[in-house]
Amino acid sequence: LSVFICAILLGMIIVNLLGSLFWWTIDLNSVSAINLTMAIGLVIDYSAHVLHFFGTQPSSKSKKERVILTMQEMGPPVLLGACTTFLGVIPLGFASNTIFRTFFRQFVTIVFVGCSHGLVLLPVMLARFGPTIERSSDEKSKAAAVV
Repeated sequence: LSVFICAILLGMIIVNLLGSLFWWTIDLNSVSAINLTMAIGLVIDYSAHVLHFFGTQPSSKSKKERVILTMQEMGPPVLLGACTTFLGVIPLGFASNTIFRTFFRQFVTIVFVGCSHGLVLLPVMLARFGPTIERSSDEKSKAAAVV
């Protein structure tokens, strides 16, 4: 179920990024296509950390509690990663070259859309539709022996 949620989220992000090409008046050419391809890796990174941490939470907690723990633990690092990516491309916004400006516009959109989907929409989807973790009886006995 987590992979399905991630695939839906990725599809939504790609549609948003394609729509942003029109908003920024960027033609779909080799430069913008390469940026869109690189965007897949960046936006998956924002979502994958949240999904993975959500999946490793104890099964004794509700989905809402697991989302809260996930956002407390993974929210700041993911947001920091988005901010550093944004800071890294700011100089390109002042370039006179069209390719660099295109790169800047697309990356600003990639960071904003990817981060907002990974830190706002994904937690809501996980709290509502996220997978429940069921432990086998062997795992339960091991957990009880540790306590």
